[in-house]
Amino acid sequence: MSSSTGTPGTAAGQQGSSPSSGGHPLTHQQARSLAESLWGTGGTNASRTNRAGTFYFSCSGHGGFVIDDRALTGPERDLLAAAGFKPENCWGARGKDGTILGVRHPYSDVPHPRPVKYSPSRGDYEDRAIPLWFFEEDTEWAAVYVFTGIRRATEQPEAEMTGYAMQVLGRWHEQAFRLAQQLAARDSSTPAAGAAAAPARRRSAAVRQPRTGRSRTP
Repeated sequence: MSSSTGTPGTAAGQQGSSPSSGGHPLTHQQARSLAESLWGTGGTNASRTNRAGTFYFSCSGHGGFVIDDRALTGPERDLLAAAGFKPENCWGARGKDGTILGVRHPYSDVPHPRPVKYSPSRGDYEDRAIPLWFFEEDTEWAAVYVFTGIRRATEQPEAEMTGYAMQVLGRWHEQAFRLAQQLAARDSSTPAAGAAAAPARRRSAAVRQPRTGRSRTP
């Protein structure tokens, strides 16, 4: 049995995984551990989402989406990248089928994390570039609503949430908002279409200031 507790890097171990890597998606416990390592432990609440490998957590200091790259479709991944977002190269170990056995975020605040254990004799291997996406709850969540079909369980109507997401992008993520407008102009069937037509004054008036603590959005 091998274990790894070193500092993340680009050398050593197997090459980074690709979007087509096999195996089971990120588990709830793995995603929660990653979220708490970034956003604080204690009092963590999880919200259901509509797709395996996608999670939403509200932690003691912050919160947001944690998404396994394999849970995204090719077009969704391309749109998020074009909008200015990118996955974090986390590191850990995989089984021979690509299943993530253990994973840590490179910027974790945990001072003494548990070692990631794996067994090369079983075909397990170290992977220092596991692509995982993190969208914080203040503003970045909006990109998930506009560019993907991933949703958090919520009582608000879909049109209302997508419209508010467009407003947030318009205020805080100009590159993503311009892309959403282009998509809406090209294809009126996109989720962002109706919201993109809203007057600019309405967008700016409705957007709340992002908070450093726990947020109620989305």
